[in-house]
Amino acid sequence: MLLPLSAQFTALLKRIEHNDRFHFSYKDTAFSCEPAAVISLTRLYNNKSIDKVCKRHIDDFVKEHPFVPYQAKLLMHEEQKYLIRPLKERCFIMLNAGTSLSEYLIEEGFALLPKKPEPDFIGTPLYDQLVLAQKRAKYHKRGIWQKPGLLNCFAYE
Repeated sequence: MLLPLSAQFTALLKRIEHNDRFHFSYKDTAFSCEPAAVISLTRLYNNKSIDKVCKRHIDDFVKEHPFVPYQAKLLMHEEQKYLIRPLKERCFIMLNAGTSLSEYLIEEGFALLPKKPEPDFIGTPLYDQLVLAQKRAKYHKRGIWQKPGLLNCFAYE
């Protein structure tokens, strides 16, 4: 399901596969989406070009923070409706009062902004929120910002 950036709609969450894949229903149409505008640890780990050292860094991080793979399941609930704001083949899943799952993952240090964001996304209010969230995570050394070796692994994206 590809919708323009300006479109938004409410969809029913049917299943959370992991922090990077969600299954929804909208007007009797099933679709799945991934959080927009972020490189999450899950996405990085599943990148085929990532080396064994980086996989080990991620494994070590998850051992230290075992709740990381379950963040979406802790925050979101199946059979609940969420506001969806599409961005190409991904989407912003709005959690509450203008906070997206993407922003939450960045703020907690479980994801980063991509080095090359979508050009039509740069300068939008959602983009600005993500930039500020990443600055706060870096300043407070949250999540991956505690681990320079792990941060270097994001060069693969």
